Amino acid sequence: MTSLTSIIDVFCYCLPCCSERCSRLPLNSSSTVPPSPLPDSSPPLNPSSTVPPSPIPDSPPLNPSSTVPPSPLPEYPAPPSISIKTLDDAERHLSTIGPGDIVGFDLKWITVPKGPGHVKLSASKKKEKLRDQVLNASTFSIDWPNVPVCLAQIATANNPVYLLHMREIGALPVNFVRICLSPDILKVSTGLFSDGQQLWDHFRLNLFSAVSLGYAARLAYPKDILPNLPYGNEPGLLLVVQRVLKLHIGKALQTSAWDSIPLSDEQIHYAATDAHAALASYVVIQKELAECGFAVNDDWFMYDIVNCARVMRGKEAAWTAQCPWWSIDEHIFIGRS
Repeated sequence: MTSLTSIIDVFCYCLPCCSERCSRLPLNSSSTVPPSPLPDSSPPLNPSSTVPPSPIPDSPPLNPSSTVPPSPLPEYPAPPSISIKTLDDAERHLSTIGPGDIVGFDLKWITVPKGPGHVKLSASKKKEKLRDQVLNASTFSIDWPNVPVCLAQIATANNPVYLLHMREIGALPVNFVRICLSPDILKVSTGLFSDGQQLWDHFRLNLFSAVSLGYAARLAYPKDILPNLPYGNEPGLLLVVQRVLKLHIGKALQTSAWDSIPLSDEQIHYAATDAHAALASYVVIQKELAECGFAVNDDWFMYDIVNCARVMRGKEAAWTAQCPWWSIDEHIFIGRS
């Protein structure tokens, strides 16, 4: 059985000590973060530099378009999981997740072709449609036979990954709704905006306190993950896990037939790994930043799908104060309110 703690311990013990990482941090006089008491052994940041330094040791840049194959990495070990197919089982298992918990969160769904009468809406029409949906949310009825969401994966630190077979359950577990809506339970994953849209479109369920792992990873490793691309480009789980955990996750089943009953063992392992690896990566990122003396506000990469519909990345001045290792440059950074 593979625990989250064992994965983090194995891939963190060989990292350089905190003092070495912290001594590499360029300090910003306008930063609200107090400077480290440790000596700064690195040269000052060159304002003309096109690649910002990271507070965490560098690795070779991960470029998805590179023609050079990446170095072979060990496969991410398959985490234990529990397939949940009844409402009673869902309520029982999910009741163990409460305030203060951080969970890896993911959804698997099938793509439903748009009908011939589909019309692409303008931005103003989308806002108008959303307002109407919010007003009428209490009368919304879930069309279970046609719901494309097949699987919801929730990973915690101390339990197997919960795999909720949504179409087989045929109802929304109260505790699943509670987890999605709770501002005190942090949901972590890549591609959360798409997951949030699926929850809203088909269940009228919002997703609060949802953190983009991709944006958090780019925040911590700006030199290694998608360097020189606008910050709005969100890296996928494969790149994040390669950089943070030095492990590989296969993506051959990414567009698998998730409506199959039953799912294959390979699909089960793939789905459980997605949620588990997201949580493990986030914990390592937060641990390293904390050891360097930086408490980064999660709000900078937090989603509120309905009320915000965007990750709250802040403006350049706020980012500079939060993250003094970032070199603000219009060619490599996009600040958004």
